[in-house]
Amino acid sequence: MGTVLKVTVIVILLVLVVFSAVADMPFIQARWHMETLLGGLDRMMYIRLASLAGLVIACFLAWGYKRKVEASQKYRRSKEVIAAAEAAAAAKRQTMVRLEETLKAEYAAKEQALRKDIDRKAQDYDQRLQALREQNLQLKEAVGKLMAKLKNNKSA
Repeated sequence: MGTVLKVTVIVILLVLVVFSAVADMPFIQARWHMETLLGGLDRMMYIRLASLAGLVIACFLAWGYKRKVEASQKYRRSKEVIAAAEAAAAAKRQTMVRLEETLKAEYAAKEQALRKDIDRKAQDYDQRLQALREQNLQLKEAVGKLMAKLKNNKSA
């Protein structure tokens, strides 16, 4: 509907401009010059005034349409910028999630390696402690035997 209205306005404006240009031709002036309307102005003057008023109105309408198009372009551009920023933010979020997962995996691997190392060293320590306890028991038995022999030697 808007396109039909625009075309109609443009056609009317062009007809008025053509009539105002034709009004200056001598054969038209000779035929209609004597006929005047309401205020004593001839018909060609009314046509010229109407076409000038139409051109002024068309100028303002074109200016308003231009401003509307500019605003639309700015709005579209801002939406594009926002979409690009959201895409960049989403990509950074994905990168951060991947980095966090990588760091968690590295932490878990290092923690597991440290646990294995601690368990191995604790096992070594337990083995050494057990060996020392066995030695201690053997020494106590040896001391006990030596003390028994010493008592036997003193009593004999």
